[in-house]
Amino acid sequence: MIDALKHRNARVRAEAARRIGRMGPAAATAEAALKHALKDKDAAVRAAVTEALQRVQGGTSVPAGSTQ
Repeated sequence: MIDALKHRNARVRAEAARRIGRMGPAAATAEAALKHALKDKDAAVRAAVTEALQRVQGGTSVPAGSTQ
């Protein structure tokens, strides 16, 4: 999933960030990659990464399969 944060397609990058975020603190190993992705040229990707970081750093996690 971390590799998908570097995909050439912005939609793929944003979805990767959302999926990582849904894992919550269990995805702590992805934190460095998410922080790097904050510099993405696409605003939607940056927004997804910001939310993912909040969740990984102890914010609310969403159960797998949820649409949020």
